[in-house]
Formats: sequence, structure tokens, C-alpha cells
Amino acid sequence: MLEFTPSDVVRSKVGVDMEPYKILWVCNPRIFHEMTKKDYEIGSFAPCPVLFYRKDGEIYVAINTADDVLEIIKEPLEVVRGVIEEL
Repeated sequence: MLEFTPSDVVRSKVGVDMEPYKILWVCNPRIFHEMTKKDYEIGSFAPCPVLFYRKDGEIYVAINTADDVLEIIKEPLEVVRGVIEEL
């Protein structure tokens, strides 16, 4: 299991406080390995992240599928693709 706290990164890099936001990667290693046999670059879309965040005093737990977030991430992914292509 891996742990990442984006709210800490936002605070340190952008100087903005946000409510606690934590992501835990809880992949099943066997399933992940089978997925990489089909597409080795699947890692960023593997169904591993579980989100824990606080909003308006309530704590939430969420698991999203690619379909849930496709429209939200489509434009930022194009920006990242452009940066990579410039490298």
C-alpha cells in the first residue's frame, strides 16, 4: 500500500490550504500484474486509488472508475501530453 497526501503538496507548492485529502493505493499485485500484461502503461488507470477527504466537516471515502473522471481529466491530460512532447 502506498500513501499520498495531495493537500500537503498543494499547501507546500501552491501556498493554499485545503481540507485534508489522502489517496491510498491498495492494488492487488496479481491483478495489477495481469493488467500490465495487456497494456504495460495502464498504471495510472489501475483501479487502485481509494480517496479519503474531509469536506464541510464530513469525512468521505470514494473509489472512482475511469468513466467517472474522464471528462474532468481530459483537458489536463492534453496539457501534460503537450509538455511531454516538448521534452
